[in-house]
Amino acid sequence: MLSTMTFQPPNGISIVIPCAGRVTLLENLLVSIQSARSLFPHRAEILLLDNSKGIEREQIIKLARNYNAQFIEGSANISVKRNQGVNLSKYNVILFLDSDCIADPQILIEHYNTHVFSETAGCLGDLIFVGQDTSTWKSVERTGVLECFHVQETQQSVQWGPTANISFRKEAFLAVGGFDPSFSTPGGEDVDLGFRLDKAGFSICCNQKAIAFHAKDTWSTFWQVFERFLRYGSADALLIKKHPEHSLYDFPMVSQYCVMLLIFSLLWLPLKGIVNILLPLIWILLSIVLHTILGLWLEKDEGASWRIHAEQLVLLTALDFGRLIGAIKHREPRATYERIVFFEQQLSIDWSGVNRSSLVFLLALFIDLLAISILVSI
Repeated sequence: MLSTMTFQPPNGISIVIPCAGRVTLLENLLVSIQSARSLFPHRAEILLLDNSKGIEREQIIKLARNYNAQFIEGSANISVKRNQGVNLSKYNVILFLDSDCIADPQILIEHYNTHVFSETAGCLGDLIFVGQDTSTWKSVERTGVLECFHVQETQQSVQWGPTANISFRKEAFLAVGGFDPSFSTPGGEDVDLGFRLDKAGFSICCNQKAIAFHAKDTWSTFWQVFERFLRYGSADALLIKKHPEHSLYDFPMVSQYCVMLLIFSLLWLPLKGIVNILLPLIWILLSIVLHTILGLWLEKDEGASWRIHAEQLVLLTALDFGRLIGAIKHREPRATYERIVFFEQQLSIDWSGVNRSSLVFLLALFIDLLAISILVSI
């Protein structure tokens, strides 16, 4: 196993930051890293891997000059971009930070010391979300997706961690082949790398003192997050293909209901008319309404409006359809009836939400079919 590898003593930290626009957020990060570097008694470098165009590219080149960072023309593929940074790095501890984060002044010291005093292949730092709580953000919180960003708060070690604040020993990273370019957009590439490190016998420990503050700005608008959830769902399909041992049976899903209703509609269409093509759409709308009513009734949370409950189900639906899209894209049929288990506590966290959604979907299906049956019989 590769875990028998003996790591060389840390000789510094290479900070790899993939970016594409987000100039203001990136500058905030570089300012915070400047403060952290002033307290860090060892060598450090910043590599900005950017694939912006036009004025944003020029602005980021200027930021690199102003904050003693190296500007590198990066790939549009997020995995290739991060691998570029590692391959060009000088030091054997690689710290990945996202451009929409702010580094705590002690972050470099904490990551560095973790690798000095333990034989870990990686160190997952703490991630604290900061900023305005929009209705979309509150909806995202209710989906459970953000739990992946908080696992390090209760665990000593993890199988993987988000690249917003995580460091790796360069030797271990290269030994497993770095990030897989098949994950071309953000989402899933960090999970895949962690699973492969774990299979090779390497460990990733947690350090809650290595803190980064993640801006909520990039999770604040509905369509911004909707696209993100579609992307995450598609990445899940590739994860299922590569790591079937981390997946489990998941039926029924929203996409399965819709596909079955659509097939039923098309088969029924020649006899019953065009109205039946609306079956899947009506079912989705009924599910959203029932989910919202049930959520408001059960939770009685004054901070949760009907919009928050509705957006929550729509975002989960996007995640589900993204998985269906990924199943087609990556030719992985198991993604149509399985899902990835990202961490051990996931099932207990998800259980109440899964039960509620299943009840809502079945009730909506019954009402939908009953209404259509009455309508076509008139």
